[in-house]
Amino acid sequence: MLPSKDQCIFQRNGVVKRFKLIGKCSSFLFSFGAALWSLLLSAQPGLTGTPVSCPMEGGRRGIVTSVNERLEVTLEDGTLLAIAGIEPPRVFAGQSGSARKADAEPDAAERLRGWLFGREIHFTQAGEQHDRWGRWPAFLFAPAGETMVPVGEALLDAGLARYVPGESVHPCHARMLGAEEAARRSGLGIWRDPYYAIISEGERRTFADKSGTFVLVEGEVTRIASSATRTRLYLGRNRSQIVTITILRRDIKMFEATGMTMSRLLGQTLRVRGLLDTTYGPEIILARPDALEMLGGVSVNPDSRH
Repeated sequence: MLPSKDQCIFQRNGVVKRFKLIGKCSSFLFSFGAALWSLLLSAQPGLTGTPVSCPMEGGRRGIVTSVNERLEVTLEDGTLLAIAGIEPPRVFAGQSGSARKADAEPDAAERLRGWLFGREIHFTQAGEQHDRWGRWPAFLFAPAGETMVPVGEALLDAGLARYVPGESVHPCHARMLGAEEAARRSGLGIWRDPYYAIISEGERRTFADKSGTFVLVEGEVTRIASSATRTRLYLGRNRSQIVTITILRRDIKMFEATGMTMSRLLGQTLRVRGLLDTTYGPEIILARPDALEMLGGVSVNPDSRH
């Protein structure tokens, strides 16, 4: 269950706890447990750079003046921040476009706005330049009680966003992936909505409905095919319902550097995340190994692939 307007979620060791705050709910709280954060290594003078370890605090500060539906945060000086490593939920997803009920739970943007609006946040940029929309990817930290907590992890931990891997957030990969997993297992936030359920390789109709969107897919690698330009992993045994995971040749070395040899993936059950293309059947192009999770399975002799 998500917190009511006068409660907040606090999660420790997988146990969801609730407690009242003085006045209005600050929204999501995230427990760091006993683990220490790695120190953020400094970038070269004059450059923000991409952190090489998961930031424990923000080096800059600003007052939040607005939060939009994509969970982008605007500061009083006009700086537009995109929270690194998260995919915001779609507005009214799973409700067939119908209006939200008056007594429904507040959505992610409302929660984030209620927590951050008018408050000073700390942030560290997660890259050296903004995108074409003027957004700076950043790790945000906001007050919750006596401490500052990472906003991206808090959203994931409350089930109000999905994790999106990338170079800038790789230092925090394990933490953010773990926060998402904990929320999904507990059925928090978006994970109660069937729209966000992990898709199995045989759900052909579901793929058609989600073309062009960010998805999580699971399936067994039943065939591997390589060419001069790419390697394709085929999930599923029914040819009419196979999902193709494509890795371009230029990206193969990144996968192999993590010990993920393509041939050894045959017979393994994988979970992959990325944008779904259905032009020639369900396909996800993976550019990074951290967008793929190995869930287990029995490895098959590589010589059996075709």
